[in-house]
Amino acid sequence: MNNNLHLFNEELDNIKPKKILIVDDLPHNLRLLYNTLKENGYEVRCAKSGSMALIGVKQYKPDLILLDIKLPDLDGYEVCKQLKANPISKDIPIVFLSALDNILDKTKAFAVGGADYISKPFQIAEVLTRIEHQLSLISAKAQIRHLNSFLERKVQQRTAELQQEIIERIEAQMQAKQDRDKLESILNSLKEVVLSIDADNWQLIYLNPAAEKVYNRPAIDFFNNQNIWLEVIYAEDRQRVEQSFSQLKSEGNVKTIEVEYRIVRSGGEIRWLNDRRHVVYDNRGTALRIDAIINDITDRKQSEQRLTPHNFYDILTGLPNRTLFIDRLEMAIKRIEDTSEYSFTVLSIDLDGFTNIENDLGNFIAERLLIEVAGVFKESLRANDTLALWEKDRFNVILEQIDRVAEATNIVDRIETALKSPFNIEGNNIVISASIGIVMGSSNYQSASQLLRDADIAIQEAKQDNTRNYQVFERQVSAENFSMLSIESELQLALDRQEFLIYYQPIINLSDLKLIAFEALLRWQNPERGLIAPDNFIAIAKQSNLILHISEWMLDRVCRQLSAWQNQFDGFEDVKISVNITGRQIRALNFIDLVDRILEARDLDGSCLQLEIPESDLLEEMEVTETVLRKIKNRKIAIGVDNFGAGYSSLRYLHRLPIDSLKIERSFVNNMDSNRENLEIVRTLITVCNCLGKRAIAMGVETAQQLAQLQSFGCEQAQGYFFCKPLNSNAVESIVSVNSHKPFQ
Repeated sequence: MNNNLHLFNEELDNIKPKKILIVDDLPHNLRLLYNTLKENGYEVRCAKSGSMALIGVKQYKPDLILLDIKLPDLDGYEVCKQLKANPISKDIPIVFLSALDNILDKTKAFAVGGADYISKPFQIAEVLTRIEHQLSLISAKAQIRHLNSFLERKVQQRTAELQQEIIERIEAQMQAKQDRDKLESILNSLKEVVLSIDADNWQLIYLNPAAEKVYNRPAIDFFNNQNIWLEVIYAEDRQRVEQSFSQLKSEGNVKTIEVEYRIVRSGGEIRWLNDRRHVVYDNRGTALRIDAIINDITDRKQSEQRLTPHNFYDILTGLPNRTLFIDRLEMAIKRIEDTSEYSFTVLSIDLDGFTNIENDLGNFIAERLLIEVAGVFKESLRANDTLALWEKDRFNVILEQIDRVAEATNIVDRIETALKSPFNIEGNNIVISASIGIVMGSSNYQSASQLLRDADIAIQEAKQDNTRNYQVFERQVSAENFSMLSIESELQLALDRQEFLIYYQPIINLSDLKLIAFEALLRWQNPERGLIAPDNFIAIAKQSNLILHISEWMLDRVCRQLSAWQNQFDGFEDVKISVNITGRQIRALNFIDLVDRILEARDLDGSCLQLEIPESDLLEEMEVTETVLRKIKNRKIAIGVDNFGAGYSSLRYLHRLPIDSLKIERSFVNNMDSNRENLEIVRTLITVCNCLGKRAIAMGVETAQQLAQLQSFGCEQAQGYFFCKPLNSNAVESIVSVNSHKPFQ
């Protein structure tokens, strides 16, 4: 296994697109770009005309092309067209470099297949950034394909071993017993389909009962119609499978074939099968029959699809995630610009008090409730509407062809009516309401972020309105910013009045169950609304500089508390405290100076601290992020990735960044007991952590069974309600005095 992982890492390192072709007729531009790119480690070739470029692509096969539009023979548009029409070069990203800055020129460049457009005179820093972005996309896609291939090879290898064991077991029974009744009993008990076909006429000789369950049709159908095997295969897979089967018919050395394909069962359900067929010969070399074992691998295929980093669906609810929603919203905004016949409206639905339910009843109940609520929302919407899970307590909806407020509020009324009935989850009757922001799509919006910003404002206004649970966003300056500014003002007062608190959740070493670290968690003790979790205010703080001030306060307060505990308890120097930070914080100009100043003021060594950055923030402004992370690492501060598995990270970057730990997203761990797919996902994520040489930390552990499974998978650390809820500083001191140097109680 270790050798396989080593080879996998080596193969990943080889996926490094570096070759660039520059096409420009101006020697100055060629010389400047050539020297700059060479200094940055790229392999560079140059061409002064369109025809030379076409020849150069065939010979050099670059990873990326910088292409001028005005060339002495063929212009850049024509060169791009010809390259995109050629199967060999169609996937090479082409970045146009041109002094033509008219919107029509840019539009034409993208229309012929351009990946990006840089106007002359250009800035070298911009060119390098755009190149790195395009090459990163190429590398990410290649890594995903490589990861899928690696997983597929391992699965196929194990599947072949299992199938061979089944065949050997059956043959051993036939040879040793020669007892048909016992053989029938064995075959009838298998979940796999076992069959034999006459090698001469391809008539079915034997078929076990598992076929009826796998294909959902009577066994007699297969004896009456020898073509049924091909007829039930999914249309797109049929020709490929037919070609594979034909290899066994032809004379030659092909004795065994294995193929995966889809079938369409009666009723329209699509299932994935693994079909392994083997030719049996007599002593003279004459083919007697073809034996086959067919497995239903639908669950494995679905699990692999959900593990794919490029997936666009939430694993818990099956709804589109924020990546897919933004893509569809951007398409809707562009479409409304292109035609007056199209209209849309966005609903942003925030579940009131969801965090309290999660805290009171636990993650398992909260997630079951989320699934039920998602089902209610689906029933309230139309088939062509898009429902997405934006955050754990936030849904976003695109209502197609809705251009009147009355039409949108009718749908909102249906949603609110459906929510009035209590949800019964594991014996708990839960009533939940929602605050809904409504934004009518219009050509005023240039991006999804602008529209979603207004949806957030509408939600905040709905929360303050005691007469109804929804609010339609109105483009008025006074109404637009009132709610957000109000909360920002409250947060500023909270900071000034010291209303923020820090709770600490223990992190346990799973090899000996000893306390090894704490995660620091921010809370807001509002004098009117009580204790408020960060989910209800951090998003607004992030939209202003308040997040920097709050984070500075939190880091200083944690370090002050850590210093006090080190003086109070023997051996506490070995206990780390993890503090969550955002990508915006680490990219702030004074962040490293801030960390140095706080550590010096509290007389602390950096080795007792860990900073955790969300996976979703990791790849933003990659060069700056990597530089700052290395400076943090130089101070002996550990670096962790929070919510690993919930978003999309390039394995290449995770491998190269100075990261110590990957914290597995809590929703995967919570559902290990009841969901086999989640169990396999957690196992695979821990394997990826080991493959990358990073420490695996599981969040949200709630049961002894989850703990045992994590230990068997090789997970190193964990935290969750099974061990302990987040504690205030006094409670921490109590458990440290009890659990020091022995397994956690």
